[in-house]
Amino acid sequence: MEKLRRLSQTLSHKRDDEEDQGTIEGLKIQYLLKHGFPYQATAFAHDSIQHIVAIGTASGSIKIMGQPGVNIDILCPKPLPITQLLFLVNEGGLISISDGTIVNLWNIRQRTPEISFTLRFPKERITHGYIPFRSKWFYVGTQRGNVYFINLETFQKSPFNIYWNKLAEKSNKSHTGAVVSLVEYPEEDKLLIACDAGLVVLYDLKAREVESRFVCHTGLTSACFTSEFKKIVCSLIDGQVATFKCKNPREACVSVYPHETGGTKDGQEHFLPITKLSLRTTKSGDKIMFFAGGLPPQHDSYSSITIKKAKCLNVIDMGAKILDFIPIQSTPFENEAQDPHSLLVLLHNDLVCIDLASHNNSRFYNPYAMHLGESPVTYIHYIADCPKDLMTALQQVAGNQSHSVTYSKNHWPINGGVMQSTLNPPQELIITGHEDGSLKFWNASTLTLTMLFKFNTRTLFKPLPHNDSTPLAVTYIHLDVVSRHLVIVGESSYVLFCHFSNQESSLLDV
Repeated sequence: MEKLRRLSQTLSHKRDDEEDQGTIEGLKIQYLLKHGFPYQATAFAHDSIQHIVAIGTASGSIKIMGQPGVNIDILCPKPLPITQLLFLVNEGGLISISDGTIVNLWNIRQRTPEISFTLRFPKERITHGYIPFRSKWFYVGTQRGNVYFINLETFQKSPFNIYWNKLAEKSNKSHTGAVVSLVEYPEEDKLLIACDAGLVVLYDLKAREVESRFVCHTGLTSACFTSEFKKIVCSLIDGQVATFKCKNPREACVSVYPHETGGTKDGQEHFLPITKLSLRTTKSGDKIMFFAGGLPPQHDSYSSITIKKAKCLNVIDMGAKILDFIPIQSTPFENEAQDPHSLLVLLHNDLVCIDLASHNNSRFYNPYAMHLGESPVTYIHYIADCPKDLMTALQQVAGNQSHSVTYSKNHWPINGGVMQSTLNPPQELIITGHEDGSLKFWNASTLTLTMLFKFNTRTLFKPLPHNDSTPLAVTYIHLDVVSRHLVIVGESSYVLFCHFSNQESSLLDV
């Protein structure tokens, strides 16, 4: 799909020089809309005011999504992995960092987003970027432990920088390591800088000097303030959470293993790294800690996320590797009670949102066609003008099919953007056949795919045919919309002849 997108751009550029070549005009793509979960997702960002999300991939593409139907795909000039995405919250801007060396500022206010500025870091690799809310500065931390300040209006580097040797003690010649966290303390104009070798620095931006240094006994992965900005909390590679008091840097930190249940306290041997930690506060003053990892090795720590309220730990197995997570909060101001209501989690194969207001932290139903390829698609059948009565029957059945997961009763919180309305859109139906023998019926009448009905041929074969490694893979589909007959052909030379019934309880008879 990425090759097709780049081909379309190449053809558009050639059009002026080759107007007489009918083949070029015939291949011109007016608009390309991609459905399904972005292939090889690497990073994501969330705008807490506009309620939109952006997902970056290893090939340099970015998908921006709001409410169902709000779906924009953009492509960076170079096909490099997106290492970080950051929204300019409520300002219509998006920053993408490609391969840690190229920074693009996108204008997403217009229908077709475009790059406004580009900045390159040829000698250093960016490891962490940070934009305080309503700030005109973009903070950049690098692999060498340096911090740079970029003016968002001009997209030029400030002459003032913080170099790693200014962060470290003069008596300590050891390198600080890469910058992994940057957090602003806005009321006192201070900046928290955390480096992966274990050094945490509270830097006074007005005085341009280090105010306090805190040293972890091992490498760290992230750091943040508590809500009242009196303490600094760090996640460590040995599965510990370390807490420092801002006013007492010489006081020993308090370190705990959140998942320790007794026995040995040698966490380096018995707990996996905490890859990220985030703290939030509710309106009632309760603190909530979110972190990924930190479990014993016998657990799949990289697919688990922990929510800690008071002394209660709730471990949620996401079923796939966690790439990142973002608590969705009621306010973008860090010095206020954020009161998080949802937790957005990016997996390597899905986008999941957890309802924190529900009793058992259940998931929201994802309205996007993220699971289009949960089993590889082996055949596609497209109907441009599907009869309305058939489409209506499929829509009615869609609401009655049971789900294997109990979803939250609340609505999906990513609901930003304005969807373009189309008067009397054509009734378009797409049927996808899959490697596991299933068929999915999709409403393609709008800019989003909505699954209407799922039919699994596996239930018809007991025992399963074993002539092939994928015996039930669908190889052919044809639906006659007049007679309502559906023909399905599979890998093991099976043929199913089905008929759409008028009975909602048995819509498809074989």
